[in-house]
Amino acid sequence: MSNGNQRISISKNNVSTRTSSDVDADARPPGGVVDTDGLGDATTVLVLESPAAIGRDKVCRSFFVDSRLTEGNVLVVSLARRADERLELFRSDGLPFPRNLAVISAEDGSGATRTETGSGEAGTGVVVRTVSNPSDLPKLGMSITSVLDGWPDDEGVLLCLDSLTELLRRVELQRVYRFVHILSDRLAHLDAQLHVHLDVEDCDERTLATLEPLFDAIIEVPAHDDDE
Repeated sequence: MSNGNQRISISKNNVSTRTSSDVDADARPPGGVVDTDGLGDATTVLVLESPAAIGRDKVCRSFFVDSRLTEGNVLVVSLARRADERLELFRSDGLPFPRNLAVISAEDGSGATRTETGSGEAGTGVVVRTVSNPSDLPKLGMSITSVLDGWPDDEGVLLCLDSLTELLRRVELQRVYRFVHILSDRLAHLDAQLHVHLDVEDCDERTLATLEPLFDAIIEVPAHDDDE
């Protein structure tokens, strides 16, 4: 259904890939993360998960720990959770603090921007922007572009979009498709990697069939099974 995308399936205790035998599950980095080596050179990644997924934050930590882009610029577009919740990932032990970190979140109140002092060795500033209406995709796109334009072009960008589920609840599928397509094209001109979260239990086969071809790779995160 995904035009040959690289697909990785994450279980509770290990990682397996359907299309490559090169992934070494024993080489997973420490700190509650999963091995993303099986993604290869994928620059756009779709993370399929359920509300009870065992590893939403583990997947994000994997990108933030493993990626060679981590020490450059990280942008988190958080439409499902408040900015402070996402920033907790970077306040935990063992997670490298990026050179530049920005969070765009959908929170109550009019759009605003604030800068906080980061925990990095250089006292990196954390830019937090809010968007009052995520269904206004042009304005959301402008907020993302504004952040990216403020960063040097010669430094890598790691972008997390959390989540497509929230966008699909507000706007029609084709508009979401175009938004992700345009965002991917924008990032293609940079040294960048994009990963996008989607609640697989909250979308139908048509939605998946439409969106999956936009991505180089797909990570499947199953629901937590207490009996495992």
